[in-house]
Amino acid sequence: MKEITNFRFRIARICRISYFRKIPVLPLLFLTLLVITSAFPSYLAPHDPNEQSLGRRFLPPCWQEGGNKNYYFGTDNLGRDLLSRMIYGSRVSLLVALLSLILGGLIGTTVGLISGFYGGRTDTILMRLADSTMAFPIILFAFLMSVSLGPSMKTVVIAVGIVIWARFARIIRGEVLSLKERDFIKLARVAGCSTFRIIVAHIFPNVVNTLVVLLTLQVGWVIIVEASLSFLGAGIPLPTAAWGSMIAEGRQYIVRAWWVITIPGAFLMLTVLSFNWLGDWLRDLLDPKLRPL
Repeated sequence: MKEITNFRFRIARICRISYFRKIPVLPLLFLTLLVITSAFPSYLAPHDPNEQSLGRRFLPPCWQEGGNKNYYFGTDNLGRDLLSRMIYGSRVSLLVALLSLILGGLIGTTVGLISGFYGGRTDTILMRLADSTMAFPIILFAFLMSVSLGPSMKTVVIAVGIVIWARFARIIRGEVLSLKERDFIKLARVAGCSTFRIIVAHIFPNVVNTLVVLLTLQVGWVIIVEASLSFLGAGIPLPTAAWGSMIAEGRQYIVRAWWVITIPGAFLMLTVLSFNWLGDWLRDLLDPKLRPL
């Protein structure tokens, strides 16, 4: 009877934990749909995103008077299907975010582990380099790279990755400074573990939670940067569908065809909000200090 009571108490306690009740269902559903559409755009897009037809330019969305059910979100100034361009544009945004975060996260995590563990002059040099990187405007840096390398997805990925690593390095370094003073690290030293083994096998697993949350929170920032660069002409070149360039093309037609700029802008906003919401939830879930007793 006592065991049954304890079991019921544990179940009730789990049900009361707020981070299980506050799972961001809507953001997860939206991001799942976004990932699926960006992974299989050729199967899900109803039309070729670059197919032009001046005869059907500025068709309104299908729910509006004069709309065509074959063009659910309407068409743009060149008669291209807006829904198809949105689907292909989501692939560009998520691919740029993924590659940029892999590049920046790998560099930043490595620098943060080395800087925090060794300290001293090594820490000072690496952190001053990180401060200098964070102080440099990402838009200006991307423009310089666009002039030298030409606007392309590779240029955007390199520009964002080179700048974003400093954010990872700063946060991971702070975690390492705390971890390296723990007793299990001292015991590993006494046991004769090499520096490389201590960093890889003992310190890195303890910063993975922080790294996962940071990656999730930075996705929205990277997508905004990519859209801003495409909007200014230094990102993904035309005619490749990208949300930023779609917004730039549609701004001059906002009075005549509101959907050309409003729909890409709305999807961009929802994507960034969903990733930020998911990141906040993961932070509360993975950080023991934020869990209720």
